[in-house]
Amino acid sequence: MWLLAVALLPFAILAGWHWNWGAPGGYGDHAQYLAHARALVEGRSYTDIGYIYHPAAPMIGPRAYPPGLPLTLVPIVALAGVNSPWNQVLMLVSLLLFALFAYRRLELMVAPWQAALAAGLTAIAIEGRFGTLVPMSDVGFGALLWAAILAIDTTATWTWKRIAIITSLGFGAMAYRIPGAVLIPALALYAIATWRQHRGRALIPVAIWGITGAVVLASGLFDLPFRGQLLPHLPEIGNRIRSLVRVYQPAVFDAELYPFVSGRLNDAYHAIASVAALGGSAALLWRYRRTMLTATVVMYTAMLFAAPVNDGRYLWPLYPVIACGMVIGVVLACRIAARLFLRRDVRAALPAALALSLVFIGSVWHESKTPRPRSLDHLPDAASLFEWLRARQVHAPMRVMFYNPRVLTLKTRVPAMGAIVRPPPFLLSAIYENQITHIVWQSAEARSCRSALVNALPALYPDRFAVEYGNETFRVYRVLRSDMPLPDNKGRPIGIPKECGGLGT
Repeated sequence: MWLLAVALLPFAILAGWHWNWGAPGGYGDHAQYLAHARALVEGRSYTDIGYIYHPAAPMIGPRAYPPGLPLTLVPIVALAGVNSPWNQVLMLVSLLLFALFAYRRLELMVAPWQAALAAGLTAIAIEGRFGTLVPMSDVGFGALLWAAILAIDTTATWTWKRIAIITSLGFGAMAYRIPGAVLIPALALYAIATWRQHRGRALIPVAIWGITGAVVLASGLFDLPFRGQLLPHLPEIGNRIRSLVRVYQPAVFDAELYPFVSGRLNDAYHAIASVAALGGSAALLWRYRRTMLTATVVMYTAMLFAAPVNDGRYLWPLYPVIACGMVIGVVLACRIAARLFLRRDVRAALPAALALSLVFIGSVWHESKTPRPRSLDHLPDAASLFEWLRARQVHAPMRVMFYNPRVLTLKTRVPAMGAIVRPPPFLLSAIYENQITHIVWQSAEARSCRSALVNALPALYPDRFAVEYGNETFRVYRVLRSDMPLPDNKGRPIGIPKECGGLGT
């Protein structure tokens, strides 16, 4: 374990540097998790959180998230509120558990020092992408997923106690994030490949998970988001592949870290590291192809292709495999270099460990130069805006449109809806249909399509909005004339902001 502790030191340094930074301005998932937890603490409905969901803007966030993280947050919210620093402590502990379970599983296949370096790379890569600043389900999900993989791959005898542990870990992963459902086909695949070891007992958790999931979906207690878009139609496959490459290629680079200040040097490094990472991980998984780890990687990768949404952080659960592959590739490169230049075989552990240590040191230095993100939590103008909204809400109920609706409603308890990426006439219609009383214009984040659309409305329809509040960053417009028919924009330009690219009319 001391090897893991040493490998996690760079992560600890970076986590201390990031302490209390606050969420970047575009983050909103954490606010919804906290709002769910607050609703539970206050005895309200789980979905009574103030967030106004619109089916034309599902990418902002669903009506409700799975309850795993909100239930974990309930004690903190009950004792210290939604702004407690213990929320960040919880995320740090979750990432440490993620690294620990990944290390324990990887050391069954590679040398302990290699497993430790892979876990350390994973931790610093996630921390470098602000993975622990605010409550997010990704790191806890990663910990539960790898705990389940470890429990399955270390099970020699499928006793009822071990079956109960594995089943509980699987439910925990699914309660944190819907992709935890990949454990069902992954364990089924593993059970088929290792049938002689258990004679079907490994399928018991599969049956329990599957039956429970079917009952939950049939009862209507939870709806599967994007169920109609899970698999692309044949003509869409090319676009889906291009989208996956665009999103997940940088995520692979994140897993390999950024050890240089120069962008060109990092590009050259990533070209070499990617060959090592992909080649090493492929060789590792092929050698241990009859394991739950390999089955999970295969099914999780298939899920990433099938899902209509993608984000670099969705690759985090696979970071330990990518990192371990890179470590294996570096070891192999050191062996080859020794044979070429020294004309003899040498132990590659020391030069490989030294090379990767330099990657760690350079990456911490590079990340320390990353500017602190512009956070609504620490922006004085945002604090003034939220204070005004809270006071205004006391005198007259409001329903607000804002580019980050979930943060606004968490901070103010004012119901809020996000901007819809559609032409302005559609947006104006949605404002009236959802009884939105105010919109928030902002100077910050003006390059965002959603914020640019909201900003454009008062200029496009000056007779529909009136300023009620303003500071240097934000202006609040009251919505007027909701009883009037919508304007007819046929044959006239509708002022689509340039930030929205080719948004149709």
